[in-house]
Amino acid sequence: MRLSVILLFLQLWGNVELSLSQNACSKLPDVPHAHVSQETKKAEYQEGDVVHFPCEPGYISDHTSKYVCTSEGWLVIRRGMCYSCSKLPDVPHGRVTEETRKAHYQEGDMIHFTCEPGYTSDLTIKYICASEGWLAVRQGLCYYSCQVGEMPPDLYVAGLPPSNKTIKNGHKLRFLCGNDFKLDGSEEIECLETGEWSAPFPTCSAYCDKLSNEKLSMNFTSDKDRYMNGDVIEYQCVIPDAAAEGTATCTDGKWIKTVECK
Repeated sequence: MRLSVILLFLQLWGNVELSLSQNACSKLPDVPHAHVSQETKKAEYQEGDVVHFPCEPGYISDHTSKYVCTSEGWLVIRRGMCYSCSKLPDVPHGRVTEETRKAHYQEGDMIHFTCEPGYTSDLTIKYICASEGWLAVRQGLCYYSCQVGEMPPDLYVAGLPPSNKTIKNGHKLRFLCGNDFKLDGSEEIECLETGEWSAPFPTCSAYCDKLSNEKLSMNFTSDKDRYMNGDVIEYQCVIPDAAAEGTATCTDGKWIKTVECK
């Protein structure tokens, strides 16, 4: 009788241990972006069972996570971390350079971005693939830059950056002409977000001195010593061509007459 009681007690104790083990491992470990492999998946887990956690599609890991079921719950054998660098960082108007482009990226891989034609950045934009995804090593922006073309020798410009520097949005230039020249256009222009200037570059035109000729009789509306480009004056030829009349236009520092007096 005593022996049968002892055997029954041992059997019940074994069932209790099994039940405790099953309850301790009823909840699977939380491994982000991973799932239990088909080979190790079970409806119930007992002490000693091992489960593997491969990464979800689009994620990779240097090691597959492994856990073993114990009487106290799941114990990690090897911990991995699933990360994804499949989706590239969003850099507007930028693209990955051919030298750093790959079909698949692993932890430690670095990519460089170059700007699209018409855009520029102050520094090379760099990202590194880490366990958390892409991390910015050197973050930057691709923006439009304004260009400066060839300018007349008599046009002086204030605000030009050094030759190796780009001109950003908001940068302003001021203009001035040399002596005996008049500024035609805006005194100040600004670089816009579109990469265009707020106004065309101005030009310098030469003044015209007072028109004097013993064969001309001038009809001045205002007698000046200096005339601007585009100014027009009327004149009349003296004897013997007193009937001849004409106009003279100041053009690039010279008078262009409609009638030549003889």
